[in-house]
Amino acid sequence: MSKSKKIIIWGLEGREEYIDDAVFDGLKFVDKARTKTDDKRPVEYIFYDGANLVGMDAHRIHIYSVDDSGVFAAGHCYEVIKSSSSEIHLGDMGANLSDAFFPDWKETWPDKLYEQIDVQIALGAGYLSKSYGNLIKHMPINKTIEYAHFKDLAQMYNCDVGWYNDNLIFKAGKMGGLIAPIKISDGDATD
Repeated sequence: MSKSKKIIIWGLEGREEYIDDAVFDGLKFVDKARTKTDDKRPVEYIFYDGANLVGMDAHRIHIYSVDDSGVFAAGHCYEVIKSSSSEIHLGDMGANLSDAFFPDWKETWPDKLYEQIDVQIALGAGYLSKSYGNLIKHMPINKTIEYAHFKDLAQMYNCDVGWYNDNLIFKAGKMGGLIAPIKISDGDATD
């Protein structure tokens, strides 16, 4: 288990430590899904529920299952202050924010089996676009997903893909993602 990546958590008890590279990569994955604007303030943060790091916006959820590493406090939200390929600075926003405002992501996440679809996801030049095209063929009429959201989840590569409550689910090991399809009407994508 390599620990070459650093996490710095700012808060009442600021700390700096090296974490497992897989956890660091999982944190970077979760960070891709969080809202980066002020219009939905609570989902700008990454939430830790004691077992999962969670990032979300209006159309997707990314999770990464974390064994108790002693790094994150259960029930706390973390603000991403700075992120690079070798270190992440987080602000510990505490539990009060998450208790009051962080959406209940488990309401949307499948707690049981979901309808799996047979879609091969291949990375590399030209393959990602073909994989996206194959996935779109499995979508209901008048629905689509954003290519950028698909691309973020495709990094899981060897993943299961399926449907749960009209949401597209990707799962691979400790990583998971959900994308809510966008309705298309008259050639325009709308929420």
